[in-house]
Amino acid sequence: DGFPRTYVQAYILEGMLLRLNSKLACMISLDVPKEELRRRMLERAKINGRADDTPEVIENRLREYDEKTAPVAKYYKERGIFQSINGQGSIDEIHNTINNVVQETLSKRLFNVVILGIPGSGKGTQSKRLADEFGLKYISTGKLLRKEIVDKTELGEKAKGYMKKGDIIPDDIAIQIIEREINNNPDAKGFIFKGFPRTIVQAYILDGLLRKMNSSASLVIDLEISMLEAFKRLHDRGKTESSRTYDADPETIIHRIEEYENISANVPKYYKNKKEVIQVEGMGDTEEVYNRLRETISENITRLR
Repeated sequence: DGFPRTYVQAYILEGMLLRLNSKLACMISLDVPKEELRRRMLERAKINGRADDTPEVIENRLREYDEKTAPVAKYYKERGIFQSINGQGSIDEIHNTINNVVQETLSKRLFNVVILGIPGSGKGTQSKRLADEFGLKYISTGKLLRKEIVDKTELGEKAKGYMKKGDIIPDDIAIQIIEREINNNPDAKGFIFKGFPRTIVQAYILDGLLRKMNSSASLVIDLEISMLEAFKRLHDRGKTESSRTYDADPETIIHRIEEYENISANVPKYYKNKKEVIQVEGMGDTEEVYNRLRETISENITRLR
């Protein structure tokens, strides 16, 4: 309210919000004719006795607004977040109009969830179901790369060896898959990312991809289970039709878990420096874990919107 009042202050505000990994979602301008503004401020002088509500000061303030503050609207118009509304009417009428603009703006804001966790923690099992419930687009690098391998694409051929050994996919392969999937879903209300990022570099890459869309990671969840439980789940999956190539033998499973502990476990620390990482207990049956995750996402959607 009342800031920014100049073009320079608009840049300052943008910089301050960037430091918070945030940005302005909407700039609302209440449009009122100057004669009505003069009448209101003179009336306010009678009621509140404000020293800056004299005719001379009022004219100076209106002139300052025209010269310095009005150009701020252009700054936000160029960014597509300027909203002009009628500032005349009852307080309730204007409040309702503002509230409608705010709600419409927030409804368009992407809600992006990053689900982290040791291999076998249940990220894939839970993420797809959560995406369906909340109307988000599910992006799994593993699932996408397996399709590339089946289709014998160039990316699939490059990824095949890494996938077989359970190694982390190189950044240049992962980023192409993720960026393509984001671009293929321009109408998405948000995304659930599973299996990415797995390194600090990939976390920076995801931040950059989302920032290109004027967005960011809205919620980061770390799904926690023990290493022993992770090994047991992956070993058991290797005996089922859902088995992956890297579930085939104990050595590969141990390699994946060790790689997570040595490399991927640093990713939650990266996000903790930027925002809160919510740790969710991954032990229990599938339905229990799902309910914990659903509650966590529901609470954060309400808080952020």
